[in-house]
Amino acid sequence: LTASHLPWKMVPTNPSIIKIHHVTVSATVLGICGPGNVKAVLDTGGVITISGASLPGLVPCAISGTLQTHPHLRIHS
Repeated sequence: LTASHLPWKMVPTNPSIIKIHHVTVSATVLGICGPGNVKAVLDTGGVITISGASLPGLVPCAISGTLQTHPHLRIHS
């Protein structure tokens, strides 16, 4: 998978959940999936985790993955 249409806007919904807008990925087999909005979890170590987020496309797909932020991303409430 390759991320497309970066940067993606992230909006916190609480200190551990973020919504990432306009996520688009390109896959060799499936083509382009997205754009779509996905929910992700932000842990205290700055790791963003996406689990089975559905994206629209010619062939709809689901993505999962983790991103380690540095410096660690934190949301203050």
